[in-house]
Parts: sequence; structure tokens; C-alpha cells
Amino acid sequence: MYLVQPTTEFQAAFTRMWNIITEPAQEVPEGPERRRARLLASVLLPIIILWLVSIPATDVPAVRIESAVEVLFFLVAYVLSRTPFHRLGAFILVATMLASTYLALALAGDSQVELAGDILSIPWLVVILAASLFSTSVTFLIGLVGLGLIAASPHVFPVLTPEIVNPLTGLHLAMSALAVATSASSTANIRQIER
Repeated sequence: MYLVQPTTEFQAAFTRMWNIITEPAQEVPEGPERRRARLLASVLLPIIILWLVSIPATDVPAVRIESAVEVLFFLVAYVLSRTPFHRLGAFILVATMLASTYLALALAGDSQVELAGDILSIPWLVVILAASLFSTSVTFLIGLVGLGLIAASPHVFPVLTPEIVNPLTGLHLAMSALAVATSASSTANIRQIER
């Protein structure tokens, strides 16, 4: 089933290609499960491409290795996104991105303070993504894990003072609350439509 109706020859070719690389297997049932599996594949493809492009862009060998390992996990998640096990793929994506928060901070070395804002924004971005891929309760739990990662970062990386981390904690709480509320609203709307 095509979600986008093409209007030009290029768009038709692009749409055919996109549908081929994002369409889940026939075993994935129609409805919300199929849409989530397709969304997961659609999210993973640009992430994989961005990570692959970033590997040669860095001068730090440890960051290259980290990025390559993350790409492998993303590829596994992509393969799973095309199968009835797409939820496992979604969990692999979320776990990999949350783990990359601490790996990136550890590899930042002397730049931890300058990069803390960028790196510690990863957990709330993951929560926003989770709101589209998981139930409200799972999104809430992922938000708590992200909050724990941010709150624990000054203890793991002493150079990150509370003055640096506290505003990010507040931002994470606000974004997580918004993501959970959006997920709950979306779930309620879907249930109402299905009735």
C-alpha cells in the first residue's frame, strides 16, 4: 500500500524505491503495528546514512569505532524493522542512542563541558522518538531512563557541574512530559478512530 501518490516520474521512482526499503514484511499485521514498523525503518535509514557520513568526518579513532559499532546496531534494528520483531528493533535503536550519550561524553575528553549541552540533548530526542514508536507507558519509562542518565552524569563525569546539568534536566523533564502527553493523546485518537 503506497502512502504517497507520486506526481512526476522522479517522484514515482523515488516513491517506489522508498516503499521497497521501508515496507515491512507481509507477516506484520495491517494497522498500527505495520505503521510503526514502517516508521521505524523510515527513521533508521537517515540515521544510518548520517552516522556513516560522520565516521570519516572525525579525527578521533575512538569516535570512529563508536560510530561504526552504533551503525551495526542500527543496521540490526533496520533489519528487524522489516519483520514481525520490529519492536525489538525499536528497543535496539533507543538503547543504542541512550548508550551513545555516555560514550560520547567519555570520548569527548577535555571537551566535555563544551559539548555537554549537545550530548545531553540525546536522551530527550530519544523520548520524542519513542513517543512515535511505543506506548505511552514505555515512552514514560524511556523518559525516566533518560532523566537518570542526565542526573547521574555529574557523578560519572565530575567536570559536569550541576550548573551545567540542571538546565538540561529541566529541559529533559519538559520535553519528556510533552512526549508522553503527545503519545497519550495520539493513542486516544487512534482508539477513537478505530471505534
